[in-house]
Amino acid sequence: MEILYTNKFVEFSRLQAGVMQVKYLSQSPTDHDFDEYLSYLDKIYALGENFFMILDLRLAGSYMATAHRVKLGNWLKINQEKMKKHNKGAAFVSGSIVHQLIMKAVFAIQHYPVEYTIVRTDLEVDRWLASKGIIR
Repeated sequence: MEILYTNKFVEFSRLQAGVMQVKYLSQSPTDHDFDEYLSYLDKIYALGENFFMILDLRLAGSYMATAHRVKLGNWLKINQEKMKKHNKGAAFVSGSIVHQLIMKAVFAIQHYPVEYTIVRTDLEVDRWLASKGIIR
């Protein structure tokens, strides 16, 4: 695993070729932290590589502030074509059934730009990746 970027809110890693991980940490982001997070997402997509993304929310301490949800929603809208081109699928990992239900409700209203799954464990992530031809 290669850690690419970290701040108090988030850690970006390349787990292996073709697999990126975004681990959300327990610290709630400041506006600056959140802007850095979006900037790093831009950098990942600017590389032009194809990848699967694991978004690990198990350490996340709280729900995202409304202002940050709006910024993220806008980022997703602006960057959906880049995502469709380079992101081959996303696995959202959360141990909280409440978080899982909220994500499912949000994605039912505002569709996530790429194929995704919502799971609870690393084993489920590994099974999902294996179904895509990636062994971790």
